[in-house]
Amino acid sequence: MIFWTGYAVTEGEASIFKIFENADVSKSPILGGVFGLAVTLDLFFRQAFVLKGVSCSVFAKGLLSGIKSILAAVYILIFAWAISDLIGRLETGKYMANLVQQSSINI
Repeated sequence: MIFWTGYAVTEGEASIFKIFENADVSKSPILGGVFGLAVTLDLFFRQAFVLKGVSCSVFAKGLLSGIKSILAAVYILIFAWAISDLIGRLETGKYMANLVQQSSINI
């Protein structure tokens, strides 16, 4: 999804570097998650109702197990988004650039 969001807004020649430069890193995991969920639900309901390979009671067990397994990653993403917003508002990049500039380090 990161490739798709970057390609959609890249103007002119679309190189891999321009695509990643223009990618929307906030939107990509959400779109990827929604797409993955849609594919998973489609495959499950096909297996449960069309092929009669699994009972529907398995859906609730799988949903609960999936939520438990992904919850830590969701917390990490929420905190990362909050920190990135805070860093942007505090203009930490400008502050760090100013510190490096004043330190007279040969780069």
